[in-house]
Amino acid sequence: MSEIEYKVMREKVIERLKKLADDRKAIDREAAALRVTLNGLEQLREAEMDTGPRMLPIIPSEYEGILDKGLTDAVRLVFQNATEPLTPKDVYEKLRSYDYRKIPRSNPLAAIHGVCTRLNKKEIQSVIQPFTDGVKTGFIWISPERRALIESEEANRRAFGGNRNFPMTSPPIHRAWKKE
Repeated sequence: MSEIEYKVMREKVIERLKKLADDRKAIDREAAALRVTLNGLEQLREAEMDTGPRMLPIIPSEYEGILDKGLTDAVRLVFQNATEPLTPKDVYEKLRSYDYRKIPRSNPLAAIHGVCTRLNKKEIQSVIQPFTDGVKTGFIWISPERRALIESEEANRRAFGGNRNFPMTSPPIHRAWKKE
């Protein structure tokens, strides 16, 4: 395979990955909005009809057991399943959409930000890494495999004289994200 063919194929693969990531973001946003709507409808039903306890929210399989977890484990689970950097407010909204009730009522964002900071300082296994787009600070999950890949790429770059054109085997960790 020639260098030109390699570059063309690489660009096609990267474009497809970006499109799939965008599609998943849109689906995740719509699903979160629908969960919030369902939660609101349940509260309205409960208030108007006094029909007893609320029905449990619909929780995707990747979030199985989130209602039984503590705050740190629930936040970790949200980050592990995220496709883009998340701010503490994003995490809070995601937890609320699943009717997670272990968030402190007084200043819940401070508690979630504290968990994010603690996970960021944890240097073993998987951690989250801060990301700033110039306006907001968010966090993104870095798996052990991803961390090893990043470290090997950084070592290769140093070995090749810091050449920024050295081909990466994985897409960059950070990319700017836009909130609508």
